Amino acid sequence: MTSEFPIKRLICDPFDNRVRERQLKRGNVTLEQLEEHIKALPDSADNAEEFRVLLGEDPDEEQARA
Repeated sequence: MTSEFPIKRLICDPFDNRVRERQLKRGNVTLEQLEEHIKALPDSADNAEEFRVLLGEDPDEEQARA
């Protein structure tokens, strides 16, 4: 039984970090366009939250020490 799946061309964001270098090498994006894009991004620093991560430690032990 053969299933046919339509192949769709994915349209990716040329400024996406995962494809940015490839887009620059291919000439699809210039450094000037990239710089303009970065300058236009909103500053989200006020939305950041600080949190602590315990790696390799037992959280129960950490609470007992506190």
